[in-house]
Amino acid sequence: MENELRVALQVIDDLTTSTDGQEAIIAAKKCLTRLQTDKRHFSRVYAAICAKIFQLTCDLPYQEVSELVSLAPPDDVIIMLCACIANSSLQGCELIQDLVKHFCTAGQQDGLASVLWRDCCQQQLLQLQDYSSIVNLPQLLGNRLELRLDQLFTPRLFLLKLMKVACAVLEKCHHSMGSHDYSMSNLAHFIAKIITSGPDSADALAHMISFLDTATLHDLLWQRICSSLVGYFSNAAVDVFVEGVLLNTKPSLQSSSATCRILGNLLATHNRLSYILCHKCLLVRCYDETGILYNIAGYLRSSMSDVMEQALVCLLKVWSDIGLVCHLDYRHLLHLSRAIVLFTSCLSNQLSSEVCSDVFRLLMNGMEHHMNNPISNYRLLAMRLAECVSQQLKKDGSPLKFDIEESKETLLLATMATPINEQEKSLIQNDSLDQVIQTELVDRVSEVGMSTQEETDSDDDLIPYDITSCDCGDVTCDNDMPHYLREAMQGILDNTSGSDQLKFIRAIPSLIKSSHHDLDEVCEELTKVLLHSSNQIKESKQAAKEAIVSLLCNCPVKVSSYLIGQFHSTGFSIEQRLYMLELLSVAALELSTPNEDGINVFTSVVNHFYYPLMKYFEQDSQQDDLLVAHVIHTLAHMIHCATPLVDTRHGKMSEHLLEVLLQYRSHSNAFVRQSTLRSLSIIIAIHQPVTIVSTTVSQWLQDTSEDDSDQQCRSLATQISTIYNVTK
Repeated sequence: MENELRVALQVIDDLTTSTDGQEAIIAAKKCLTRLQTDKRHFSRVYAAICAKIFQLTCDLPYQEVSELVSLAPPDDVIIMLCACIANSSLQGCELIQDLVKHFCTAGQQDGLASVLWRDCCQQQLLQLQDYSSIVNLPQLLGNRLELRLDQLFTPRLFLLKLMKVACAVLEKCHHSMGSHDYSMSNLAHFIAKIITSGPDSADALAHMISFLDTATLHDLLWQRICSSLVGYFSNAAVDVFVEGVLLNTKPSLQSSSATCRILGNLLATHNRLSYILCHKCLLVRCYDETGILYNIAGYLRSSMSDVMEQALVCLLKVWSDIGLVCHLDYRHLLHLSRAIVLFTSCLSNQLSSEVCSDVFRLLMNGMEHHMNNPISNYRLLAMRLAECVSQQLKKDGSPLKFDIEESKETLLLATMATPINEQEKSLIQNDSLDQVIQTELVDRVSEVGMSTQEETDSDDDLIPYDITSCDCGDVTCDNDMPHYLREAMQGILDNTSGSDQLKFIRAIPSLIKSSHHDLDEVCEELTKVLLHSSNQIKESKQAAKEAIVSLLCNCPVKVSSYLIGQFHSTGFSIEQRLYMLELLSVAALELSTPNEDGINVFTSVVNHFYYPLMKYFEQDSQQDDLLVAHVIHTLAHMIHCATPLVDTRHGKMSEHLLEVLLQYRSHSNAFVRQSTLRSLSIIIAIHQPVTIVSTTVSQWLQDTSEDDSDQQCRSLATQISTIYNVTK
């Protein structure tokens, strides 16, 4: 055997300088054939020889290379092909592309499906990072081949192909239940990597949901398979999968719906599911389509009505909280209103007297706040919601009734308040919920239009506008401009027109400079008003941002405390929280600019920014990946802005952040890992590497630069190690 190994080493050396592809492959095949019985050395020699083959720039016949590659088991083949891409020649990459294409489309005996199935049978052929490499093949090949890339390797098509293979293996698992022992942990990881690959995975996720919808329709054993599969998913994968189920299945309130069949009893066994359904999809995100609300309501109604009750009370708490409602844009408020009306309609006959009392109390509290809103659409939406909810709660009494000028939104709420059996009939008879709603809206809007047509045709009651009293040609007069902060704040609240509000908002920064005597009293309330106005009117967002930053710079302790408190509270969308982080970051940068005396003001207030925001990682509630990444980066930015701080506080802040970075360094979301690496580079740049970089950090950078599935993460880790000379 030693003689065969020496021959193999000689073949590897000869391949480096070979110019005849045919001759090189013949020599390599003879060498590997002799080594096939030596399992200890075969895999390493096989990988080394194939790597040299794919580095050759001469013509390589596909058939001979395919025969050479097929000498190894399928699991060795895919590992080798993924590893060879980075250092292969252009000709070699084209060969790898063809080989991978055949491997992923081959049958159950010699392709990817066979590897996945054997892994399910607990043979553990591949490591988790190997599955990540397979999913990332389009990026690896695309970087090398560019325009020569085969159409199959466009990310969307390739991920769809991989999902079809995974579904075929799932079907084999189903057929083998009772006759084989198998584990789906690696298969679940593989599927999770596919569905969390970003927008390109949409088709793959839709195919999986369609497959499970059909499979669970006739066989309840598939529910066990679904539960087992999701049990191995990471939190990020669970989020994507559950949202995919809610969005890609037909809206229904029945217990036999696709959503109920696929999710099964996961609500009782998986804590993450309750957070996604009752918090993330209802409070944090908002959807224009109502189908997702029907699927959530149908699943909760058939699984755990007590969870649905808690969700309804939570929704009403947010809806009735003036501190939260004033920051919600109309689209988000409409989403909340739809959910409240639908949930109340589903639970109208099941609510206990205690919960019913809480619901009505929150409804009355919220109406007081909503009716004071200067924007008519907000008031109309609240009135219709109050009508619908009170009608469900007081079936034997007199529900609330308002004189409402109908709109599409209010008519939609009325449609969602109809009895559940009537709504379900409409959903069954139509392909989509939009058709049901749109038909009813058109009919009711036509009725309203006919009844008001005679009134709108006449203009006899219009009062002519007197322009003689205006002795100036300008649209905006100086007399209309506010002179005090409270006057500006009242002007924002009293005016619903975007141009009028914008005038008052733009006046605030100059008023702040001349109103130091009452600024401390009004700053928090003014910040609240500005946040609300920036959400309502797109044109005023930049002006409101400048005004809030000005408030932060002049009253940093009070305003930062208020903003961070709002960031931690419930009821704000991800976009609104990212806006708050942006405000804090911009203010920190401005405060860190040396003043006339050369002083960095931010160093004296950094504790009021940094530590309250750090509490985000101490919360027990589930965290959104996007927010995690931005909070980490904002904390690092704050440390950077406080760089002149030379006492022990600065070092402690860096140590605390480093602990967080190490906690999230292996996060499943590549964007979070990128944020941790960028923040690490900031910390190392501020401090001496020898004081910050430990063995753990060095190992983290080395592992990331070598094994991370994300190309940008690998690049960042390599750059940090090179620039700061970080060695293990």
